[in-house]
Amino acid sequence: MRARRAKALIDKQRDAISGLRVKSYDWAPFNSWHRETEIIIKRLFGEATPHARTFSDISYSSGVFVAGGGRDYEEERRRWSEGFDEAEAFLRVLIDEIDRDTHFGCFHPQKATAIVDEKGKITLYWLTRHLPARFVWIGLGALVSALLLGVKLGQVSWIKELFTQ
Repeated sequence: MRARRAKALIDKQRDAISGLRVKSYDWAPFNSWHRETEIIIKRLFGEATPHARTFSDISYSSGVFVAGGGRDYEEERRRWSEGFDEAEAFLRVLIDEIDRDTHFGCFHPQKATAIVDEKGKITLYWLTRHLPARFVWIGLGALVSALLLGVKLGQVSWIKELFTQ
């Protein structure tokens, strides 16, 4: 997809926020906008990326209602506005990511790597392909340190007595 088109889709959703913000708790247009934005994010960045989940986790209401205490309209408006602020900031981050992943005018999102192999198992082959080398060296260093510590402690007389009885 062309980067210009991808940015235009995100910008359109971001521009719609100002119109939705003034319609306090008008859920029909909000739900339509929210669903369309989720679809755009999934199509641009893929199902495997956490972007769609991050966007859907943004809260636009406090979710706390007091029985018999009435509604706190000021708190509802504040939370509604904060949700849109967060959504707008997140959509700006997505545009920055599109700029970062654009090569020669085409947007190519980075692919999310699988946590496990195709069969759902972490294998030695998978570890060699996905584990950074520094973790391997750290693990080997810890193993050698533990062995050397065991040899040294095995030479202490009271530890010898403790384990030889």
